[in-house]
Amino acid sequence: FTLAHELVHLFLGTTGVRAPPATELPRTKNDRVERFCNDVASEMLLPTESLKDTPIITSMEHAKDIVSELAEDRNLSEPMITYRLQRMGRINRSFCSELYKFYAERWRDQKQRNRKQVKKTDGGPNYYVVRRYCLGDALLNLVGRTLRENQLTHTTAARIFGVKPGSVEPLLSGVKGINGSHRSKARV
Repeated sequence: FTLAHELVHLFLGTTGVRAPPATELPRTKNDRVERFCNDVASEMLLPTESLKDTPIITSMEHAKDIVSELAEDRNLSEPMITYRLQRMGRINRSFCSELYKFYAERWRDQKQRNRKQVKKTDGGPNYYVVRRYCLGDALLNLVGRTLRENQLTHTTAARIFGVKPGSVEPLLSGVKGINGSHRSKARV
């Protein structure tokens, strides 16, 4: 929806501040342009013809059910469906405003739950997992093999990996095909 909306702005050669679609009549030129962009974008994604059999919605629960079903069937957002139905006269402005509030509140609640969930986790993979990913299997295997064959020191391996010498073995411990921990005699 946003892409289509912004494309309409480009075609018109106008800019605009995107805000939630208003249910009241546009008062300013900017409001009229925003409504036009919303109308074109919503028509592209959900043509009037595809909604011609949708009944006029008379209760909030019925509105939530219809909007949810249409959004799921067409893989579109519920606020976009709500906007389209309101513009077609299937949902009155009051229901439309209430639905927008409902969806915004649900979104805020979900965002808050996600934040709490993230705080409960350890915060992602450990340093060595990320570092192995960044270095790549080919480099890790090459350095690991040459280190095991005493052709390379831990100090040199550390320079190649961009870590301290003490971090070389923990890095290599997660690499398949490299034998376990090995400390060669220190060579300089």
